[in-house]
Amino acid sequence: MVKKMVYTNSNPYNSLYTATIYGNWISNKIIKNVKSVDYNGIHIFCINNDNYTKMVVIDIDKKWLCGKYLKYETNILCRQSIINAYLEAKDLVSKDNYNIKEIVENTSYNFNLVSFYSEGYPNDNGLSLSENKDILISNAINHFNKISIYTPKILRELNLGAYVKEHTNSGLVTNKGMSKIGFCAWKPKIILLELEKMNYGDILIYRDCNIIKYPVLANYDNIKNIAEYILDTINFDFFVPREYTLPEQLHLKQYTKTNVIRELGEDHPFNYDFPMLFCGLFTIIKKSTISINLLKEWEMGCLNDNWINGEKYGDLYTGFRWSCPEQSILCQIIANWIRKNKYNIPKKFPLIGFKDRDIYKIFFYNDDSHYSYLNKL
Repeated sequence: MVKKMVYTNSNPYNSLYTATIYGNWISNKIIKNVKSVDYNGIHIFCINNDNYTKMVVIDIDKKWLCGKYLKYETNILCRQSIINAYLEAKDLVSKDNYNIKEIVENTSYNFNLVSFYSEGYPNDNGLSLSENKDILISNAINHFNKISIYTPKILRELNLGAYVKEHTNSGLVTNKGMSKIGFCAWKPKIILLELEKMNYGDILIYRDCNIIKYPVLANYDNIKNIAEYILDTINFDFFVPREYTLPEQLHLKQYTKTNVIRELGEDHPFNYDFPMLFCGLFTIIKKSTISINLLKEWEMGCLNDNWINGEKYGDLYTGFRWSCPEQSILCQIIANWIRKNKYNIPKKFPLIGFKDRDIYKIFFYNDDSHYSYLNKL
């Protein structure tokens, strides 16, 4: 007996692709403009046909992976219903029976910016960077669909005070003001807050707000084209640049507390020698399940007090300099993903850095000596 789906939750969603579905078991029909649903690095195209749910799945390179079906209809107007159908369906169908063609990428998307600044007394006890806000908005406003700027006060009003918790000691973190605003544990959180308001396939940029101290942060000209170029080049939905310091090479062991490498980085040699990345200059996030999963791991890592704070837990690496708290946590997670080939993250991620921290001076790294550890796995 065929079960008929009653649509109780229809939430229209934006898709990265549309395509044509056809095949021997599609009732000899060609069904056009089927929208995709992004899920963990794959794209699901779902239709209701002859009282069945029928799905075609492609990978990140738009190659056919499988066909699947359920013996009842699914709410194809709801993204989560399609994901649930994909997870429930166990029977596989051949390419001849469920096939796909004319895969077209949706090139219309929102391009947004998020940043953060501390206001100083009386709103918080961090450094006052308020005068940077107007400069940022003035320089960036013509390049984005939306600009959102958070402060410690705004996060406390959202009942998110844990992300800007004051610490009495800066300890191993040389930037003393960071201890007053949660050692930047707020960074992944404000990115996630903005992504919640955006559609899948939209792009969000994070940049630090301290333009007066670092004038290189003031230039936003052509930033959308640069972001698109970088995402296309690295073939991944999340980008944070490598810290450019040539000829010197910076490694995580120099800027990461050893307890973070031992616990989060699983004490792996690759995580000690992985290059330092810089998440304040130009972080690019294309909304997808992959980028959200990475950000949620980063968020949880930053809420681990023993990892984010400036306290010392055990011996430090002999060449340790200082702790870059939220940055080192993100780097450990990225190193883990590369080491475990998670979500097909590029082996040589992020590949790109910026000379003089200028996003118009793109530099491609060819030094990959630290990847020798992966060859032993």
